[in-house]
Order: sequence, then C-alpha cells, then structure tokens
Amino acid sequence: MRTAVYARISRDPEEQREGVDRQIERATKIAAERGWQVVDTFADNDLSGFKTTRRPGFEALRDRIVSDGIEAVLVQHQDRLARNVQTFRNFADLCRDHDVRLETWSGPIEINSATGRFTSTVQSAVDEHYSALISEKVRVVVDERARLGQPNGGRRAFGYLAGDPTRSRTHNFEIDPDEADVVRELYARVLAGESIRAIRIDLNARQILTTAGNPFNNRGVRELLINPRYIAMRTHRGNVIGEAAWEPIIDRETFERAQAILGDPRRRDYTGGPRTYYLSGLAYCGTCGHRLVARPQWRPNLNVRSYGCPARAEGGCGGSRIIAQPLEDFIRDVQSWKFDWLDVPAFFRAAEVVLEYPMVDKDPLPAWSFGRVTLLGDAAHPMVPRGSNGAGQAILDARALADCLQKHSDRTAALKDYETQRLQPTSSVVLENRRNPPDAVLREVYERTGDRPFRSIDEVISVAELKALTDRYKRVAGYDQAALRQ
Repeated sequence: MRTAVYARISRDPEEQREGVDRQIERATKIAAERGWQVVDTFADNDLSGFKTTRRPGFEALRDRIVSDGIEAVLVQHQDRLARNVQTFRNFADLCRDHDVRLETWSGPIEINSATGRFTSTVQSAVDEHYSALISEKVRVVVDERARLGQPNGGRRAFGYLAGDPTRSRTHNFEIDPDEADVVRELYARVLAGESIRAIRIDLNARQILTTAGNPFNNRGVRELLINPRYIAMRTHRGNVIGEAAWEPIIDRETFERAQAILGDPRRRDYTGGPRTYYLSGLAYCGTCGHRLVARPQWRPNLNVRSYGCPARAEGGCGGSRIIAQPLEDFIRDVQSWKFDWLDVPAFFRAAEVVLEYPMVDKDPLPAWSFGRVTLLGDAAHPMVPRGSNGAGQAILDARALADCLQKHSDRTAALKDYETQRLQPTSSVVLENRRNPPDAVLREVYERTGDRPFRSIDEVISVAELKALTDRYKRVAGYDQAALRQ
C-alpha cells in the first residue's frame, strides 16, 4: 500500500528536528512491518496543530493526496494531523473523497462510517479542548510576565545573553557586551544618515549573524532598530505596556531620534533610483502564506504593477493578485500612526495576515431550534458570498419553514422538523465553500495560463470541465435542476 508519512512537533525553538525525525524513522519502520511502501514523508517542525498557522508540510501532504495515488497516511497519533475539529474534519473529508486511509501507529482512524466519523470528531474535539486549556494557562503566565516586565523566553534577543535557565527569568536579558556594542553602532549610523541597506551589507561583510545564526537582511536590521526592548521597555501584543526588568542598551533620546528618522516616509533604505516595487519580499499571500511575487499584470495595451502569488508549480496557490499602488499607499500611510494607546505599524507587523476584503464564514451550528424560537438565513448559516448564496439559502429556508408550519399544529415540532430538513444541507454548503472556493474557476484558469491573455475561455478550459467544477456545488447547494423543480 502506497503510504505517506506525516510528522509534526509543536515546539522546537532550537529547530533541531530531532522529534520529527524520530517520528518519521519510527513510522517508516511500522509501515515496513505492515508491508506498506512509504512513497513520501512530510514534516512540520516547531508548528502548532491547534492554531491556523500555515503548515507547509501539511499543505504539501494535502496536495499530494489530490494529485497522486496515495493510498494511506500514517501518523503517530490523530492529533499530529490537527488539534482542532475544523482542520481535522476537512482533512478527513479530503482523504475520504480520494479513497485514502488514515492510519496511526496503533491502528486505523475510521473516517468512512457514521460511527467512525463521530468517534474521530470527538477525539479531535478532545484534542482541541486540551490545546485550548493549555493556551489559556500559557496566556495567563505570559500576561503576568508582561505585567512584571519579564521576558517570555524563546530565542534570545540580539544584544542580550540567553541566561542561565536555573536562575531567575529576569537574568535572561543580561547584556552581551560585544553584541551591545554592535547595537549602539547601528543606532549611531542611522542617526548619521546611513541607510539600512548599507548597514546590512556591512554587517554581512563582517560576518555578524543574527541570533538564529543567519546573515542579516534589511527587514531584520530595521526590526532591531525599532524594537523598544533596547530602551528596556516591555511590549505585549504589539503595544508598549511599561518598563522592562532588564537593562537598556540605548538611551531613550537616541532611540526616539532613530524612530523619527526611520518613520519618515520620504526615507529610502536603498540606493539608486526609485524602487519599482516598494513591498518586494515583504508581502505574503493571505490564502497559502507564500511570499507574493512582484510582476506586471498583463492586460491588452496595459502594464500594471502588481503583487501575485505564484502558481502551484512554483510553490504558491495562484489565488492572490493585488494591484501594487493602493497597497503601497496603504502601507506608507500608516508608518507614522503611533499613539500612546496603539502602535499601528507594530500592530500590522504582529499580524499573521491582513485582509482587505475578507471572505469569512462560521462553523456550522449543532442546532437552530430552541422551543418556539428558531434561526433562519444568515443567523443560522453565515457563509461566504457566492452568487447570492446566503439569500438563495434563506429562500429555501423560508419555503421549508412555511411547509413545516403548515404540516404541524405543534409549533415546537414544526420548528424541529424545519431544522431537520435544513441544518445539514446548509452545513454542507458552508463546508463545500471551503473545499471548493468561489474562485475555483479563476484559479484553474490562472494555473493554465500563467495570467497571460487569451482570446476565448474555450482555449483554456472546456465546457465539460467547467460543468464538472460547478455541478458538485450546485448539487450540494440545492441549485441543480432536479431540486429546483420540486
């Protein structure tokens, strides 16, 4: 049986990969004992299965299931796949749709039978609840440490020593004399008018590395220079909340003068002519997390600067394209928005993704009707806008509700019957929108054309293929002809 192995470790701050490597080694041995052929391995190191953070290994596994003849996925335990119900159910549905078995080291995860789906979903809910409890406890500890001005741990900051773990946490930010001299030098060079690019080139020429052991880039130099930790101020959730428990490296006047220079929108951190793409290397796709590529957007007799997500063959999803000018104007506009109560640039830097026109929904509800009260339309099933999706489902709700009220003299029984008829179909619509998003056709066309112009859609995709892409959704949403004729 052609098997893919997936491994994940939530926390590995030193990025040694020992945990995931051991999982892969053990899983490969188990597969051999069962007579299975391991055709590929996927891993996510130091990444949570509870949060919705992008996991490249997990995403690559999903793509392999869709595109290749994988027959089974082997993991140490179900929680290695996900620690939240939504992600696990979506993955389980993907495996079921492609006839792929889910296996753990101790046995199968049943996803085909009703009882199996119930059991695995309950297990996923238990995993999610456990992670949520841990997160709550960690949040309390983190908030308290922030209130006391103490560091939270993790990779040490440049300019400070890692500290002795057997001593108080306040010692974990003792100054590293050599690196502190470099920090002071960087601030002095900025005040003297030197560009971040020139500073970065010099640091790399001198082989001065970040605390992760990597060469500095422009972004790393800037983030060091704008970080209030160097004046011993504690930040928490993007805001400065008070004095820290460690010694400063830079005096406040030097720091504030540097911020005024770095925050000047007229400043250019590079040499030569005007930059063609202001956000090159800094913008990321809101769908898959891949770095956006700066390139012209091809249109007849028009060359528009834009940022786009590469096609899947290049590691992206091909689903995002943004005209450059409005985005660049937006970023420039907020650079100076720093208030006592909110640092807007820091707020955006701390965000995993910024959505200009978000398409959102909510997980399906377990029940709508409560005695003589029920939900209808968006109150019952908020879903992403797709061809008047919400309005269409609300009309179907109204028809079903009217029929049930006419059928039953007992209003409570009528509302329960209405829920029975409509809850599951609308839940399926919400989930189908996630699996088969509204722009599925646009993405397919983009994949095939590379965003190049074409004369006719028929040159790119056939009518039969278009029909196949839309028919499944019509059936799920109740918009196929058979359902509408009833």
